[in-house]
Amino acid sequence: MMTQYKFLMNKFKEPNGTEPALMGVLTYPILMASDILLYDASFLSVGEDQLQHLELCNDIKERMNKLYSCNLFPTQLFPLKDSSRTRIMDLQDPSKKMSKSSESKEGVLFLSDSSKELRRKIMKAKTDSLNKLSLDKEGQPGIYNLLEIMASFSQSSSDQLCAKLKNLNYKNLKEKVCEVVIPTINKFQENYSRIEEEQINLILKKNTSSLKLRAKAKLDYIYSQINSAI
Repeated sequence: MMTQYKFLMNKFKEPNGTEPALMGVLTYPILMASDILLYDASFLSVGEDQLQHLELCNDIKERMNKLYSCNLFPTQLFPLKDSSRTRIMDLQDPSKKMSKSSESKEGVLFLSDSSKELRRKIMKAKTDSLNKLSLDKEGQPGIYNLLEIMASFSQSSSDQLCAKLKNLNYKNLKEKVCEVVIPTINKFQENYSRIEEEQINLILKKNTSSLKLRAKAKLDYIYSQINSAI
């Protein structure tokens, strides 16, 4: 059973123990598979929590090809991911992933946050009382998360950073995180401010037209192959 389905079933379980039929939970993986297969994608950038959806997509592709004895979807799908940096966790609750939909925004770094706000959130990040740096994800999740964030914004691995910064106290570690995170987000904000809305709309319109043509051609091919196989 897909982990996301199990999580949501527990979250929305009725008081009497029954499980409601959440249509979105059941149909979203199918919709995702359709979007991927329609354009014959081969490599996809996915988060750790999306890997099962990609596996389901591969299963659907293989079953369709086998059912109709033809090569409707020729390519195998592969995830593009760095297994060491697949998920950034919430700064206030490092047991949960950082998400824009979090109830509290204190543990989330938004790309629109000011430098002052970014610094405040990082400096308030939850740590522990051990006062040592290690990559113990279970024992020191807050420290582990800060090192992972820093690694994601630098050319060094979390192992290298842990060894290099091992003598720092937690306050100084957070200062180091600020030094790499804030300038990078500031640069993104500068580039974003240069984007003209009219130019973006033109690009979106052009790409939409192109993708509609590709989608129609793919659907026509699928229909013809299925009709021939029936």
